[in-house]
Amino acid sequence: MTNCNTDGETWGGAIVNFPGSTGGMLHVENVTISNAYVNLIDTDIQHVTVSNVTASIASGALQTGTAFSSDFGVLSEVQLYNFVADDYTSASINAQGLINMTEVDWGDADLTIAPGGSSSTANGPFGDNAIIDDLTVGDMTVYRTQPSIMNDVTAGHIDFSGNAINTDAMVITNLDSGRFGIAGCGWLVQASTIDSDRLYGSCSSSAAPNTMIFDGGTLTHTSNSDHAVYARNSKITLGDVAITSSNAGSGVYLAYGSSNAEIKLIEVSQNGNDCAGTSGATGNCDDYTSSSATIYYGGFAELMAYRVEAIGTPPTPTNVPKSGHVVSASVVDSSGSELFEVGSHITNSTGESQVWVITGDSNGVTYSNHNLRAYGPAGQNETKSTDSWYISDLSSGFTIGSTYSLMLLPAPVDLNGTNMDCAYLAAWTDADTGAGLPTNGTTPTGEAIYEFDGTPMTLSDDLTLDGCVVRLLGASLTVKATATSTPTLTISNGGKLVIGTSTTATGGLQAFTSSYPYDLDIQDGTLEIDGGTIRDVAQDSATNSAILVAPGATLIVKNSGTIYGSSATSDDMATVKVAGGSANIDSSTIINTANTGTALWVEESSGSFNNIAVTNAAVGIQSYNAAPSIDGFTSTGNTVGIDAHGGMTLPTIYRSTSLENVARGWKTHEVDMSAFIGAADYLQVGANSIYGGGYATPTQSWWSSSRYYMITDRWNMELTYTDATTGLVVSENITSDESEGYYPTSATDSKSGTPGYATYAGGEGGVASWHCNYYAYSYGPKYTGSFDGFLSNIWRSWPAGPLTSVSYPAYYYYPDEFGFRWSEISEDYNPRSGSYPYHYWGYRTSTFSGWNGIYEP
Repeated sequence: MTNCNTDGETWGGAIVNFPGSTGGMLHVENVTISNAYVNLIDTDIQHVTVSNVTASIASGALQTGTAFSSDFGVLSEVQLYNFVADDYTSASINAQGLINMTEVDWGDADLTIAPGGSSSTANGPFGDNAIIDDLTVGDMTVYRTQPSIMNDVTAGHIDFSGNAINTDAMVITNLDSGRFGIAGCGWLVQASTIDSDRLYGSCSSSAAPNTMIFDGGTLTHTSNSDHAVYARNSKITLGDVAITSSNAGSGVYLAYGSSNAEIKLIEVSQNGNDCAGTSGATGNCDDYTSSSATIYYGGFAELMAYRVEAIGTPPTPTNVPKSGHVVSASVVDSSGSELFEVGSHITNSTGESQVWVITGDSNGVTYSNHNLRAYGPAGQNETKSTDSWYISDLSSGFTIGSTYSLMLLPAPVDLNGTNMDCAYLAAWTDADTGAGLPTNGTTPTGEAIYEFDGTPMTLSDDLTLDGCVVRLLGASLTVKATATSTPTLTISNGGKLVIGTSTTATGGLQAFTSSYPYDLDIQDGTLEIDGGTIRDVAQDSATNSAILVAPGATLIVKNSGTIYGSSATSDDMATVKVAGGSANIDSSTIINTANTGTALWVEESSGSFNNIAVTNAAVGIQSYNAAPSIDGFTSTGNTVGIDAHGGMTLPTIYRSTSLENVARGWKTHEVDMSAFIGAADYLQVGANSIYGGGYATPTQSWWSSSRYYMITDRWNMELTYTDATTGLVVSENITSDESEGYYPTSATDSKSGTPGYATYAGGEGGVASWHCNYYAYSYGPKYTGSFDGFLSNIWRSWPAGPLTSVSYPAYYYYPDEFGFRWSEISEDYNPRSGSYPYHYWGYRTSTFSGWNGIYEP
């Protein structure tokens, strides 16, 4: 194509179409265009592909129009490959469906990407639908679009605007730009090899900070109005970045930490002078922090990964360095709590790699110890600063200039399939030996119990324990979460995960690095931490929790089990949140990080919490409209120990049809007590029966108001459980001492402690089930005699009772088997004398007396 739009129409060019398209496809391939004046390609067709196209102006004169404009928005796709046109002023893309730019050179043309146009608020492409690979432009402004890849980009200023669309990383390599930054929230940026002027991350909310990592490169800072590095509600890490600045310290700064900012300067220099030494900041770099911001300083140490292998004849144990393995250092505070992973790195051909370490911060705190980790095909190693060999080998800590070697232990179990569940575990075999996973019996429903004793394990994808049991006895399960992959461990359908101990090791569940947590979803299953540890669970902003114990879920923590919470951006973010599920924590600990978040949040639930320790949280225990049972509580280093808001309430049932909003007649009420069950020996259920005057007998108005003040019938305790023999879910009333859930009347009850029954541990037991065929009543609360009431029918006719006639005075007392009592709860009541009102356990409800129709029980 030659000499297009020679009369210079502002709307003209080589390829243009009349505006107003509602679809269509444009393909331009293998075309050379010479002298397309003003504009090159300007279209609003929906699907556009430009491949192997070169355009030029013979005179070299810069054209005032666009090299490429695609104005179609919704579901629009733009694919550009080997597209060179460097004689134009601007370019724009409004596609919302897909943008793929590979080997595109538009010279100094300014590029604007605005999905749906400048007035739209819709999100544009992200992930695999947004790829930029080898792009040259002028200034680049990107709205509401999240590329997964930006490789070999050369541009003027690059400004992203809008919040991240998903949690995946934008991976940047070989960036050559002026200013680069993001005005938005929730972004994860991983950049390597940069040559830029300035870097910034600015988010309006502390709840969704940006995380931006720049590994290697230079900054050439010349601005006298903007800082070289600026962070607001963002976490920016610079590693091995040399900064030259002609103005830092003269009104602008090398690093400026605004509200809630976190900046890490690792092996960073200002005009050739290091920002950090082994004791923290050197004072060579001009920086500023607001009251809520922190700047960390650090440098390089070195790790080597190796495995012991039998080499030679005869075989000799030899340390063999391992290349291609991930190594990292995570800084710990003076209490040994891990704060964050400083960075992750890949070992070279000699098994070695420089790693990033922290030595101090802007608050004057110094750091000398780090938890060290390595993993890869040859195995894994986690060496904590509290391990005996760390203390012995690194007596001065692991800091700038330190070196250390990590021995890789083979990970015999790597769960890395797709759609992994109990069936997957049952079919798993070792590639070398053909052996399956180790088991130790089955559950009552026939599901396998997998038991790992000291075995290092890795999980690379989603796993659902949908009925089977996995027991980690001293075994470590490490989840390989990354910037682009967040595995989910789900416990459902009665499944169970036990994190316990062996004679030599403590079992654990953790991510490979705390920077990339994993998701834990307890549905209708059990998580039991029996002396083990769990950490690095991802925080869910929707539920404000990491470990959520919702209805159907069960959490048991005992025998010095420990749950570690990650750093939180809100006091309301709970490490453990009990909201309708069952929880029992005994002699165990929840440890938060840096006085953030809530360690234990109990909401509209009960639970048993004995000898529980909570540490380093903003709030140790939050009881929100809940009724937790706490016996023994240690609060250490929390801003607030216990915060109680309201309490749980149970339904109020009125005798009045208008107050109850029901029609006359009988109505069945069900009160769910599941949230109160917890894991204690028994649940004592009670109801307050409040006398408000008047009478309730609908057919006998002559009967005293002091008698039938409220009429109820068929009180029962219903238990829903899984039958141990059939595996079926059963719901039934506790009608005899043979029923599931029966609680003994006393220590002398023949059922106490026998297989299948609880051991009596106090309280009132017996069978809580009766109906009006068994007429009886108890005296009112102001009765001063020694009798309980008139209960002869309960003795003689009630199926769960003695079924015997007794003489005076026995029939004035409750039989032991009767699972109900009427007791005084307060002296503040009416009436104040006599034995009335009675509480009737049964009634005279004959048809002759009018008990028919809607009144028939």
